[in-house]
Order: sequence, then structure tokens, then C-alpha cells
Amino acid sequence: MAQVKKRMRQQIMLTFAAGILICFFPFNAASAETVKPGKEAERVVLDPGFGYQSIFEPLANQLYKDSPVTAYLPTRLPGSNWHYYGLKSKLTTNGYEVSAYKTNQLPGKDSSLPSAAVQEPDPKMVLMKMKAEAYRAADNKGTLLYQKDNWMFYTDQAAIGNQAEKERLIQIFREAAKYSAPISGAAGVVKVTGAGDNRSYSAYWTFDGKVGYSFESRAPISDFISVLYSFRPVINLLNVADIVLLPIESQYDLQVGRKEAFEPITNNFITLSSKPVVIGGSVYLPVADVVKIIQGQMQYVPQENAVYLSESGYYNQLKLNLKTGEVNKKKALIAKVPVYVADSRVLVPLKFFTEQFGMQMKYDPFSKTVSILHSSWFTNSRIPKHAVTADYPFTVFSTGGPSFLYENSRIGAGGDWSFVHNQPPQGYNGLKYNVYQVSIPVLPGANELVYRDATSGRIINSIPLTADLQPKDIPFRYSSYPAYDSMKMDLKLAAGDGTAWPSGYVETTSFADITGIIKSEGFNYSSLRLTYRQANGVESKPISFNVAEDGSFSYRFKPEQGQGTYIVSLYNPPGSLTKGDLAAIVTFVVVVK
Repeated sequence: MAQVKKRMRQQIMLTFAAGILICFFPFNAASAETVKPGKEAERVVLDPGFGYQSIFEPLANQLYKDSPVTAYLPTRLPGSNWHYYGLKSKLTTNGYEVSAYKTNQLPGKDSSLPSAAVQEPDPKMVLMKMKAEAYRAADNKGTLLYQKDNWMFYTDQAAIGNQAEKERLIQIFREAAKYSAPISGAAGVVKVTGAGDNRSYSAYWTFDGKVGYSFESRAPISDFISVLYSFRPVINLLNVADIVLLPIESQYDLQVGRKEAFEPITNNFITLSSKPVVIGGSVYLPVADVVKIIQGQMQYVPQENAVYLSESGYYNQLKLNLKTGEVNKKKALIAKVPVYVADSRVLVPLKFFTEQFGMQMKYDPFSKTVSILHSSWFTNSRIPKHAVTADYPFTVFSTGGPSFLYENSRIGAGGDWSFVHNQPPQGYNGLKYNVYQVSIPVLPGANELVYRDATSGRIINSIPLTADLQPKDIPFRYSSYPAYDSMKMDLKLAAGDGTAWPSGYVETTSFADITGIIKSEGFNYSSLRLTYRQANGVESKPISFNVAEDGSFSYRFKPEQGQGTYIVSLYNPPGSLTKGDLAAIVTFVVVVK
């Protein structure tokens, strides 16, 4: 664990390099949580991949409570070929067994539970089987194709076929394991057996040599790999961090000529306004339905013969001219696309959505199926609502990729933050997932922790806090800028009525007097500069004031905006630094009542 502490003047921003998530939409704070029985009720938040609006939700909750071992479930499913998914499960002495199958009938909500009386599915309809049991030696007979970390990939003679097939399998597994082995922290074996309709794929792994986990599927190899890499532990994520902030992914399957879409994770068919079509070799999708999927808005304006559309409410608003195909963002022309109108329904090429909304889509020309991948932020928290220090610390369990901004809405973006990187829990890949610590500055009384998507600036969640602090507890926040290492500053604040305030916080009904002495080896400042901003406001232009020969100075701060909370910073004089012109020396808070 390594700790890095930084002071930032404008934004609290955490950026992580591992992984890129392509497109995110509004957060969903509806909790994937349950309550575990015991002496004290425990709030439980499971991975949103199977713990929220998923066919795995009831089963995951049941396994968390009753499984004799830590359960592992996938957050993705193999293709069902336009069938519903069903689950059949049972608890065993040493673990559990789960089968996923496809069915023409929508299963009942609790049909996945071990207690449910579910008929044994037709073997031809079974998509995959999962099991946890007492560990046994893995079957590693056959030809070794590839090895990555503690994982080995084998094939039997029937599956290997010829040299070309062997090379194909090697390439597939090498590409899949390019960045990591299938399940982080485990040692396992992947095996390919049989050929043609008899081909199957299986994986067997263990973390401790005591419990063995297995996964078997007859789905295509691409589905097998996707599901295998998606297994996650069924654990309470609120025991990992104060805040859980993870992407929740949904998939919508649309097919050319079919007037319904299937959402695998919710096991639900959706009626479309129009069938997708192929025109000139390009797939056209109904705009209204895709906008609904990405939780946007759409409005037709007859006098302009145009539709206005957006994503995530009213974010990224575009205007599409139905006659010319011109796409405008505000007043700028950004694209031109062919438009097809059928039965008063507007359809545009698939690439319009990938290019203008950054959406991730997959098209299978064989089945003429378009898969739309849609992600939103899931968040939940178990965080102390009372702060007892001027820097309020909390931990976050999240992915790498897009950065987030953390701030106190009473102060706005700015202040100190500290970053502590911890390894994620067992079963989560450290290249993708992080547990990190953040701190935000707070003021006496009511505060509010806000975290937002740094790319779009949209708020993900806000949590009210109360700081049990006195004004004397709020420090002057001095810069860690290296050029100021030898600098010493003695600073004092006084309210307009002459009352002296002991630290970096002052309340006044009119103005505040700032007095002090600055001394530094190598610096002989004859002036300083001051800026200020209200909470969530724009920083003012620098105001210069004189410093006496002995280093003493004074300044009367009386903002024209009147009442409010002001973040005030003192800066170096112009031309005093070799690199950059403006570097904050100290920051403090003035509250005008």
C-alpha cells in the first residue's frame, strides 16, 4: 500500500489508468441490497452485475445467506437465441450447484432458489452449469495449449482436430488472457472437449486448495470466455469500502425484421416502435427505441421537420433534420446521416449512435442481431454521517477508467485529497478494480459529500453530512508547492467587529481583515495576490496588495456579492516563479452572514 498526498487548488480528481469503460449514463442508486439475519441486521450490497434487476438477484441473496462457502456467480450470460433464461439450483454439504437453461416460458421470480420445485430442464436447453464443492485435483489430461499465471488451457484429441484448429484455439485463449487470467487470485484449468455438436468448454479453479469451483458450457467459445471472465464473489461490498461505485451493464438485443428486443439481464422482451431494417448493406435502427434504451429524450418539431434527441435525460442534446440528415449540436453542424422514415417512425444507421453517443454496439451478420451495451453507475454507501475532523475521510470501491470528482457542496470543488490504493477483494482483478481513500474538507455544521462523473460533470450521488466542529478546528490550508518549502507565514483573521478568529475560518456580517507576516529564504516579496470564489463559483481575477519590507501585510476582504461562503487564496506576486505565474500559498474560508 502506497500513499500519495496532494493539495489541489481547484478540483478533487482521481484518475486511474487501468481499463476503459466506453459509455456511461445516469447512476442508479437503487440498492442491490438485502439484510442478513443475525443479532444485528446487516445491510448487504452485492455486485450489481447479479444483485440488481437480474435473474441472479434472488439466488445471489440466498447463496450469500445460506451457502457453506463463498459463492461465485457470473455477471454475464451466454446467448439464449431469443428464449427466456431459467435457473435451477440446490445447496449441497460442501457448496451448491446451479444450472442455467433457456425456456419458452418466463420463470417465476423465486424459481432460481434452492427451495423451488423446478422440473429438471431438457439437457438440450441447458446453457451452463456451475458448482462449488470440496476441492479435487483438476483434470489436466490432454494437450496443453496455453498457460497464463496459474491458469492452464487444455484440449482433448477430439477437440484439437487438426493443426489449424489447434492454432485457432491457442490464439483465442492467448487473446482472452492478454491482460489477465480468467479469475483473479485463483489457480485453474480450462479445457476444451469434443467436436461439433458434442463440443463443450469447462473451467475448474480454486483459491485455497480447499474449495473447488467449476463452470461448464456448450455455448460458443466467445460466450464461454465472456461468462468465465465475469465471475464475481457473492460478498457484501460494504465490508470492502464505505462507498460502492460500480458500472451496472445492460444488454439489449435487436434483430433485423423483429419488432421486439430482448434484455437478457432482466429476462424481459420489449416491444419496439419499428423493426430494424437493412438498407444498402447498413443496419438501420428506430431512433425512438434506442433513445429510450439510453434513457434519453426525443421530441419532434413539425415546423422544423426535425427531431431533438438526447441521452441520460437531456445530456448531449442533438438536432436531426429529417429531410437533409444534418446533425447539429447547439448551432454547429457535426454530421450528416441518411434518414429512413417508415410509418412515421424514424430510423438511422447504427453508426449514428456509435459516433454521436459513443455507444458500444455489436452486430452479428449471421443472425442479423444488434446488441446494444448500455452502462450506468450503480452506487450505495454505508458512510458515517458525522465528521469529527476538518478532513472527512472515506473509502471507495470502484473501477479504473473514468475519473470521479469528490467535493463538499458547501465549499465546491477544491481542497485536499489523499489517495491510498488497496488491493480489491479476492475474485476482483486489481487491473480493473480499486479500493482507494479520499478526504474532502468540511466546515462546522451542515455539509454535503457530492461525487460526480468527471467527464460529463453529472452528479452521481450526494450524501448529507454534519461536522461536529468548532471554527478553531478549520485550519489554514498551506500549499505543498516545492518552491514554498522554505517559506514561513504567520496569518491572522478578524471579523468586521474586530473579533479575532483563531484559525483558517472567520464569520462576519460585513468584511474580514487579513493580516500576517511572510518570510522566505530566496524570496523577497513586495506584494501578494488574492483571489476568491463562492462555493461552486468561478474564481475571481487576482487582486494585488503590498507587502512591507519586513514582510508584514494586511488586506480587507469585502466581497461585492455579499452574503455567502467564500474560499479565499493568497498567491505569489507576478514573475516570482520560474515556472508558471500563479501558485497558491494558502487558502482559508470567509463566511459573510
